Amino acid sequence: MSLTPATISHWCDGKLFAGDSGNTATVTNPATGEVTGQVALASVADAQLVIDSAAAAFPAWRDTSLAKRTAILFNFRELLNKRKHELAALITAEHGKVLSDALGEVGRGQEVVEFACNIPYLLKGGFTENASTGVDVHSVRQPLGVVGVISPFNFPAMVPMWFFPIAIATGNTVVVKPSEKDPSSALWMAELWKEAGLPDGVFNVLQGDKTAVDELLTNPKVRSISFVGSTPIAQYVYATGTAAGKRVQALGGAKNHANLAAHTTVWPEMLDTLREAGWHNYSLFLRERDGMVVGYLETDDFARATARMEATAVNDRWQATMAGYFAPAEPGDSGANPDTVRDQLTEYFHLD
Repeated sequence: MSLTPATISHWCDGKLFAGDSGNTATVTNPATGEVTGQVALASVADAQLVIDSAAAAFPAWRDTSLAKRTAILFNFRELLNKRKHELAALITAEHGKVLSDALGEVGRGQEVVEFACNIPYLLKGGFTENASTGVDVHSVRQPLGVVGVISPFNFPAMVPMWFFPIAIATGNTVVVKPSEKDPSSALWMAELWKEAGLPDGVFNVLQGDKTAVDELLTNPKVRSISFVGSTPIAQYVYATGTAAGKRVQALGGAKNHANLAAHTTVWPEMLDTLREAGWHNYSLFLRERDGMVVGYLETDDFARATARMEATAVNDRWQATMAGYFAPAEPGDSGANPDTVRDQLTEYFHLD
């Protein structure tokens, strides 16, 4: 598999699908700004074709035995484990996070695949005799049909894998709409599913922007939506999807805070923690501190904080760990913009 294809298409009915919208978005290497590809942006017609493919595959997949579904999941798990470095390299190339973080992301997603391999036990129904006089109660777990997954830029492999292994294991068919900023991971996983023996049409990838999202949210053939992203978009996804009668789980953003005691003696450690939390994972780890409560801040403390941040340069994202990602600024390095650093610290410490 090529890691950064020049043209990044949809995946429909077990094969690449270019679509006919003619609209594309540029995919860049975040470390260099180099253009690495053009991703197709689906039209309404393109999105409908992908959804139709998933809908057509559903009856046969629903009726496939749990044993066969589980065997395919195990195949996918083994292939993913053997080739996880390929996926990690692809994530780093398009997203910008360091390799260790990319591998960690793949590992977290793989945990959900392994959980899904045990799904037959969890799919057992229930039976209660004489729940009421002369009344027996049966419960049966059944798949919904076509389910949509709308995933964010910051975890292009892990977040989709929160959802689609379980959806596939339980007999549903899937349409994944990845971020147009790092769209290739979803295609890579689609090819891996095909290699694992998944029938065509069970796993599909719809590239695009709001046009694709809106079709997923309103198309009656899509029965549920799983979303991760910003809070305003999560609200939009939830309101639009539920208005169309779908089950929706929409996970929005989180806020993180830090509390700095007055007259602290651990400035270096505190600043290193803030730096790592704010810039980890290409500044998209959802751990950045949106607010800081400070007991008391001396002027020289602020000066020391600014100087330490200004002395930081960001290295190439192919570093193995975050420890290698930050380094003291050398002559000729861009380092951190002093004005930006001061503005950020002023905002952190609520200084005017």
